[in-house]
Amino acid sequence: MEPQKKYVRTAEFAEALGVKTRTVHRSHSKKGHYQGFKPIKAPNGYLWWPADAFERVFGVRESVEE
Repeated sequence: MEPQKKYVRTAEFAEALGVKTRTVHRSHSKKGHYQGFKPIKAPNGYLWWPADAFERVFGVRESVEE
């Protein structure tokens, strides 16, 4: 079994929360966070967000169908 990711890129984070990527970027730019979630900034400039954000917001695990 593959270990669960700790962080995801902005597009995956936004999709999991049901918002547009631009919404997350705009909030981070203005406030330094999105809904209380603070990203880690990688040396290459990417923002890495907590992978468990969906579960923490809604109290359930996100189901991913493959």
